[in-house]
Amino acid sequence: MRVLPTDKRKGAFRRPYAKPREGFVLILVLVMITILSLLAYTYADWSVTENEAGKISSRQVQARLLTDSGIDYLKLYLRDRYLDESEGIINDEEEDPLKNSPDIMQGIAVTQEDSSQSARFTILHAAEDSFNEQVLNYGLQNESAKLNLNLLLVADSREENGGRNLLLNLPGMTEEAADSIMDWIDPDDEPREFGAEIDYYGSLEIPYQPPNGNLTSIEEMLLIEGVTPQLLFGKDINRNGRIDTFEESQQAQELFDYLDSEVTYNEENSLGWAAYLTLHSFEKNVNSAGEPRVNLNNEDLEELYDQIIEATFDEELATFVVAYRQNGPFDESGDSASGPAEGELDFTQAAEHTFEQVLDLANLKTKVRFQDEDEDSVLDSPINEITLALFLGDILDKFTTVDDEKIIGRININEAPRTVLLGIPGADEELVDLVLSERENLDQGLLDLNTGDSIAWLYAQGLVTLDQLKEFVPYITAEGSVFKTQIVGFFDDGVGYHRVILVLDRSEELPRILSLQNVTHLGRGFSLDELGAISTQGY
Repeated sequence: MRVLPTDKRKGAFRRPYAKPREGFVLILVLVMITILSLLAYTYADWSVTENEAGKISSRQVQARLLTDSGIDYLKLYLRDRYLDESEGIINDEEEDPLKNSPDIMQGIAVTQEDSSQSARFTILHAAEDSFNEQVLNYGLQNESAKLNLNLLLVADSREENGGRNLLLNLPGMTEEAADSIMDWIDPDDEPREFGAEIDYYGSLEIPYQPPNGNLTSIEEMLLIEGVTPQLLFGKDINRNGRIDTFEESQQAQELFDYLDSEVTYNEENSLGWAAYLTLHSFEKNVNSAGEPRVNLNNEDLEELYDQIIEATFDEELATFVVAYRQNGPFDESGDSASGPAEGELDFTQAAEHTFEQVLDLANLKTKVRFQDEDEDSVLDSPINEITLALFLGDILDKFTTVDDEKIIGRININEAPRTVLLGIPGADEELVDLVLSERENLDQGLLDLNTGDSIAWLYAQGLVTLDQLKEFVPYITAEGSVFKTQIVGFFDDGVGYHRVILVLDRSEELPRILSLQNVTHLGRGFSLDELGAISTQGY
């Protein structure tokens, strides 16, 4: 039996090779404290992150409500203005929301809290001015300043490849893409010269069928052969209607090259085709007083006669129009016997002729035999070069040749950018440059021609002849009932925002939403300073 060694102290035993254990518990405590501290820090950091995420999420919801407030604000403002316009009590000095009105459209406060927490919305859009420069306007943009894709088939019906020719004036447009767009919307399945129809789309890896009808959105064009995102939207990544500094950067250019190296961007095509296209433009077929125009092709000739007199107080014009509708143009090579210029019309005689457009009234002759007369009378139209120079605006305002409540797709000659104007059939670069130059005077109120809101100033200023104007009439207007804008809900401290693109029909008392697109995922789109924040605090 082995006896353990002892030290000198009585009863003390010592284990062999034992190591001292002093400080172990302290180390263990320090480790536990460190672990707990890290857990506490992680939890605190997670809590802060969750709090910030909750704040941002809450702000995003509030910002969406701010844009809803902006929509309601705009609709009610336009309703009140519509009523004032109907009653003729609009103040000429009042800001026009259809142009640029920062006082009533920029930084509208919804809450009146601490300045950095103030909640606001702004209604604005980027556009091109007459000098092709990008400008920022607080208000609405007339959709009639764009090319309506629903007008393409109308152009086709007027001339061979008319729709293709309209499209080819868009920067970077190719014959292949133009014909494919036409094939997408035309009613048949026969591909055009450079186009694509069901045979092509049905052979794709994921096949689909073209609708052979109107487009439902501009984005739908991405399904069409030859249309790419780079061609449709250009360099405008955030869809704010302009090219921002970051979209001009080398990094952005490298991204564009990676996506589609075949597209070379320049000043003309940087915004893409979408900047010049619409699906919604139309104008109400009413006069400046908001009343239906007199239809020169009314089948009830007696009613037509009375309507013309009521609209113009001109019995001579009423007589001529009815006589022409019954007898058509006078062929001067035939019997030119003349009789009295005035007499009683036979309203029981049916109409045999129609007017294609209002300007067809000008410089016409017709032959009529009045009741109780033995000889024919040759009548000259009261509308000639002299009366056109003086009253063309009034004539275009009062008369129409169709019963349609809306005239779809005509281009607003007073607001369309150069790119769109060049697409009007018969318009060359020289004429377009003249129009852009002269309409600056029109915008500044320097042209007092009594032409009203019409295209009459083109003729009155000598920019076009009567024959040219007649060629343009099916495609141009100076009006428009559909408007587009962007509404941004935001906070002055820059935390949280919501952005939508809105298209409104304001042809009735209460504006109607035609399109509402949420583009928040593409960014705020505009700086806080541009939006009208009071205190940006470095954001």
